[in-house]
Amino acid sequence: MTPDVSVIIVNWNVAPLLRQCLHSLMSDAPDLSLQVIVVDNASSDESVAMLRGEFPWVQLIANDANLGFARASNQGVRLATAPLVLLLNPDTVVVPGALGILIRFLQQHPDAGLLGPSLWNEDGTFQETSARVLPSVGRIVAIEVFRLHQLPGVGRWVKRRLISPYDPDVVQEVQAISGAAMLLRRDLFEKGGGLGECFIHCGEDLDLCFRIRRAGWKIYFVPGARVVHVRRGSARQAPVWTLVNAAISTQRYLERCFGPWSARLYRLALQVIDVPATILIGLVKSALGRQPPGDLRVRLQYARGIWTWRPM
Repeated sequence: MTPDVSVIIVNWNVAPLLRQCLHSLMSDAPDLSLQVIVVDNASSDESVAMLRGEFPWVQLIANDANLGFARASNQGVRLATAPLVLLLNPDTVVVPGALGILIRFLQQHPDAGLLGPSLWNEDGTFQETSARVLPSVGRIVAIEVFRLHQLPGVGRWVKRRLISPYDPDVVQEVQAISGAAMLLRRDLFEKGGGLGECFIHCGEDLDLCFRIRRAGWKIYFVPGARVVHVRRGSARQAPVWTLVNAAISTQRYLERCFGPWSARLYRLALQVIDVPATILIGLVKSALGRQPPGDLRVRLQYARGIWTWRPM
């Protein structure tokens, strides 16, 4: 029997979170037929043993090397047999009923190519990236370089203007959704070439949203479907290379979606403004004796990564 949805989860060294995620899928919609595929990117923890011992119904792809999120996701989708695919992060908990809501919405809206649920932090606060605009170079520089969203008094206004101007309680068409949980039609994903494998750490979800909209499909935010996004997963295990690789991926997103000049402007802003500011703040903290151990070394590693512009 063909399953209702194929769930693709890419895992790297987050066995406890993955276990929690899989249990939430089991209790989410007992009336749905799920095909769950976990692609493990050469984890060194107990992830593979846990999957084989506790979740024998899961289809496991155990890679010998870390292929990255995009490549591993495409690898998983190639095994999918359902007409719908859910790309799901392992650091998520699916709230009961969420999958059914998303599937019914997609079936009732033939113009919809991609859906996103509302994402929530563990403390019950809403994650603005659940529904967002496709960021231009100006928006990205304002947030990542000048950090305008952190300014006291105006931070919330900046987030609403630059990141997510959407009402978190209303079903609506949006420009982009988060890659932490996205439901889409498998044939659309395959015809579009899947996720862009040029991305190292992030940006593949925004690139996918851009391509889906360009192909004439709509992206909807469906807040009735709720997913808790823990955000304590693989990306937090190596902060220095994560930041550098994320910057390189952001440049690739800008180049693919907005052209080479946007990408060059972003890189220039990082090298001319962000890197000097990062080092200066570290030196001031060191002079005042307020620097955590290893902080300056981390800042210098980040600066070197941005200047050499090589994946770490």
